[in-house]
Amino acid sequence: MEKDRQPTAARVLLTRVKTALKAVLGKRLAIQIAADEQKQPTLTVGRQAVFTVEVKETVLKTVTPLLALWPHPAAHPWVLVTTYVSDEMGRQLRQHGLCYADAAGNAWLQHPEADLYILVQGQPRPRKAATATTAGRAFRKSGLRVLFHLLTQPDLVRQPYRTIATRTDTPVATVGQVMLDLIQQGFLLDEEPRQLLRRPELTQRWVAGYGDTLRPHLPTQRYRWLAADQAAGGWQNQPLGAATHWGGEPAAALLLDGFLRPEFFTLYSTATRPALMRQLRLVPDPTGSVEVLEPFDQRLNFHHPTSPCVPPLLVYADLLLSGDARNREVAQKLYARYLQHPA
Repeated sequence: MEKDRQPTAARVLLTRVKTALKAVLGKRLAIQIAADEQKQPTLTVGRQAVFTVEVKETVLKTVTPLLALWPHPAAHPWVLVTTYVSDEMGRQLRQHGLCYADAAGNAWLQHPEADLYILVQGQPRPRKAATATTAGRAFRKSGLRVLFHLLTQPDLVRQPYRTIATRTDTPVATVGQVMLDLIQQGFLLDEEPRQLLRRPELTQRWVAGYGDTLRPHLPTQRYRWLAADQAAGGWQNQPLGAATHWGGEPAAALLLDGFLRPEFFTLYSTATRPALMRQLRLVPDPTGSVEVLEPFDQRLNFHHPTSPCVPPLLVYADLLLSGDARNREVAQKLYARYLQHPA
């Protein structure tokens, strides 16, 4: 079925989902899953209903807006294949219009062109669902930090592990484990010159990992501008200082030459709260439009120290995770300009 180079955990999960669907649907509909090392897998139900497959190996805890924005080929609808979808999670996914199928046989598959509608729910969680397929080291907390630098500094992946460790402030042993995991999952070619593979997919995996694993744990404060008209103009002239950088909407506005007028202001900063309030004239407000996060890595702008913005990859993630439909178009423009063809 799948090529030998398919990531092992993903291959196992695809097989389990196919088996589960056959069990609940019986012989009424043929179920086929095809994968190619150069393409995303596809799920075919019956003769005409073809879906592009997105594999998420860990059990979903929340439905984030990111899932709805995940880029896929327009030729086919897409389906989320995962370990287990509870009844409540299934309800949320259906509310977002997201098809899914899990290893227990729970599924919601809609394909209007093929006149297909399938809803299976209430199947119990597989006994080994929590441990059969787990996220690799590259997509855990430390791995996501290393991967962030690999994706934002194209030359870094070709450096010795010790150099990568120094530039990411990560133990050499951890770097080795992350690189091995990327190799095993088919995201890294470990030949000279070493290079990342399947960058668009890897980028989306990082964004998802950031939203699920890193961002929810960042210390965050909310403020409002002392001067109410600051949001309309003049914010971009604020002297941020070396410890503070724009993210989200204001960074997108600067990186895309004013294409977006920010309504919500994201900042990443290691400055003290009093210093930040004094310098930017901010007032604490739990419902304010200014969000200040402590960065997951103090070297966010290690390779562009003079930029007032965090790297485009993080801006892209902020936009998608905002859940704002307006930001979706902005995110795609940012991706096309800065991430689609990295230097």
